[in-house]
Amino acid sequence: MTLFDCNKRGGGKITDIGGNINVRRRLYDLGLVDSDFTVKAKNRRSVLADFGHGFCAVLAKDAAENIKVIERI
Repeated sequence: MTLFDCNKRGGGKITDIGGNINVRRRLYDLGLVDSDFTVKAKNRRSVLADFGHGFCAVLAKDAAENIKVIERI
């Protein structure tokens, strides 16, 4: 499952980041692998994810589709 597949208000844990090397490097540098998240808003082109500790990010669809997650049940 990817971050873009999650429903609004859904959440879980990031397990891996793929895709463009620049995006991948930036997200790894931010420490997002193994971090928890909650989807705050979503539309056809992007996802707003809250990673806690006052850090939120808007991710374009193509970036969000390259972030592998485990959904919180």
